[in-house]
Amino acid sequence: MDSNGLDEIPAGGLRGLHDLRELSLGSNLLNNLKDSVFDDLNSLEVLFLEKNTITAVRPEVFKTPMSNLSLLIMGKNPFDCTCESILWFVTWLNNTNMTNVPGLREQYMCNTPLAYFNHSIMDFDGLSCKDMTPFQALYILSSTAVIMLIVTCTSGSGSMAGGFSFIVTY
Repeated sequence: MDSNGLDEIPAGGLRGLHDLRELSLGSNLLNNLKDSVFDDLNSLEVLFLEKNTITAVRPEVFKTPMSNLSLLIMGKNPFDCTCESILWFVTWLNNTNMTNVPGLREQYMCNTPLAYFNHSIMDFDGLSCKDMTPFQALYILSSTAVIMLIVTCTSGSGSMAGGFSFIVTY
């Protein structure tokens, strides 16, 4: 199914293909793949996804097909090298010893963010993702506190104690 201008694989489009050994979807426009699109591909050995617009390689999409691969061709995609988009894939690449991934350093390049632009995805520093966890928790807590303060203050007459007025816009 190479070079067909495919921009998506319909949910269930690959359902029931338990014995499929090779899938070639190169040179299309695939980007945001649905979580379960590859779930039935338990026997897949060869996967071609090069030259698409894939930015993220998430386990919800790729864990099943990548479990038995002997060959993965997925280069020349504009990968987003952030914790959410690429960490699982880079970890998988570092731990796989059964899958051949030709051109890994030359063809699997980051497109975003700017700090990683045109670097190999293998240069992505997964340790930076662990440093983000406390900041994400702090952001969630502070956002919740602000929202609760706004709700508390607006539940009365719309003005705060001390005569201050404010307007909440959405």
